Amino acid sequence: MRLWPLVVGISATAAVGAAFLLAPAHPRQGANAPDVRSMPAANMGKVNVAVYDDGAPLSGRHIVFHDAAGAVVAEATSGDDGKASAEAPAGGMVTVAYGNSVYQLITVTGVQPGDEIVVGETEDEGGAARVVSTARVKLPGAYPKAARYTVSLGVGATEVPRIADPLPLPVAKRFLVDEKKFRVLGEALDEKGAPAAYAFDWANLPQTNPRHDVDVRLPAWSRAFRELTLALSTPPEGLSTVEGQVSVLANERDRFERPRQSAPVADPTPLRFLIPKALEGDTVYRLEFGYAGSPDKAMLARSDKALSDTTRIDLRESLLPRVSSATVDGGADVARPTVRYHVAGDASQADAAIVRLAWHDAREHLWIILAPPATAEIRLPELPVSLKDWTVGRSSIAAAAALIEASFYKGYDDIRHEGLTEFVEDPEAGEPRTWRYSATGDISF
Repeated sequence: MRLWPLVVGISATAAVGAAFLLAPAHPRQGANAPDVRSMPAANMGKVNVAVYDDGAPLSGRHIVFHDAAGAVVAEATSGDDGKASAEAPAGGMVTVAYGNSVYQLITVTGVQPGDEIVVGETEDEGGAARVVSTARVKLPGAYPKAARYTVSLGVGATEVPRIADPLPLPVAKRFLVDEKKFRVLGEALDEKGAPAAYAFDWANLPQTNPRHDVDVRLPAWSRAFRELTLALSTPPEGLSTVEGQVSVLANERDRFERPRQSAPVADPTPLRFLIPKALEGDTVYRLEFGYAGSPDKAMLARSDKALSDTTRIDLRESLLPRVSSATVDGGADVARPTVRYHVAGDASQADAAIVRLAWHDAREHLWIILAPPATAEIRLPELPVSLKDWTVGRSSIAAAAALIEASFYKGYDDIRHEGLTEFVEDPEAGEPRTWRYSATGDISF
């Protein structure tokens, strides 16, 4: 499985999605011999760890192997290949000290012999973002009562400063279909930001020299929209706000996003979206909810080729139980506090629990822990003397917790073997899929 720590701003709202991912990997022998403590041989086995940054192995990263109670059983340092391994007990934990400017720790619980934990990105994703050309997009002209105009190639939307002038946009390699053509969507928006009309076309790279600019003149404005209504009903107690977004997938990464819709939660709550009929692909909706007067929140998302024009969503049945009241109890051992949180329902509906702790002393600190969903409390594992500067002290600690679940997982063991990549990055197009989380505190995906 793979843990992926990206840049995380501890002082701002941090996305755990940008804190780690899990993905399958194959066991490998680590390069550095571990410092192994005395442990019974029963239920022991090799656990492998590899650490990367944008596809490059990271050497010198400290890795700690724990038993199920959090005691240190072995230590290792990643070698030039970014790898290390040690004998560890079944059901134990692994903690990776990843960060530099931020002291970032990632702990996985329930580790089994033969597992490989990969921290960081094993592939350099820069190639997919490589610019292959520039599109100079010209809109068909002014549209009556339009307040502003945008253009998108499938990632975000760029404001058009002057409708009379072509808008230059970089064409990334990943935008291309059959390595030669890409989608172009121009929109006229009213003063409220709602779509008034659109212009869509496919553009082709020059075959003789694809690096040359591509002049794209979009056809006449169209009002051929499909209206999609998400009809929300039976909200759980305390649910107060919703922000929804609908997108049409352009490829594995990119999507044409429709303007967000926000509303107070009532019974019912309709959210309506206009989708250009010219756009073809899986439709994705994502609904983010807030609970009144608290840091508690929930998210529900679904990807489907065949969402009905009116999609009815029973929130009481569709959302995970509310997670609230994440606290840290220092107890007698300040360095190993216990994190507790409340789940208002059956936590076994989820596939995993995630805890995020942040604090500041001489450095910024972040600690993320992955655990089975029914975990009611988590005591931080022991850290060795070699990581004394990373240890929790007497600083104020901000705690957050979440439950996650997805239709493409079959529980915690499946997540450990298949990974969290799809959950964090959103699933690719294909079979209908649903994913959701319930959380409290400074945590999101």
